Amino acid sequence: YSSAKIVEDKVDIGYAASGTRKVLWSLRRGQPTKTLFADLWNAVQADTFELHIRLNLGKASAVMYAADLTEEYVDFNKGAIADPSQAGALGG
Repeated sequence: YSSAKIVEDKVDIGYAASGTRKVLWSLRRGQPTKTLFADLWNAVQADTFELHIRLNLGKASAVMYAADLTEEYVDFNKGAIADPSQAGALGG
């Protein structure tokens, strides 16, 4: 696990259509927003979308590109958490 220090009360999380500036924030300063779940759900149904995460801890920034976040892919990669020796298991 990472030793990075995160302040949960400062985190913002939002979703946007690729290439747009309009972000639907689901979390601001660690608290749920009033954005409707249906709007958030619709935002992630497209083949591509942007996930915005702001830690609000300084001026640094990073960009990450992911190609496959389907449920099947995530399940495959998390493996059996109870058995770290299993390929793909967290920590294994």
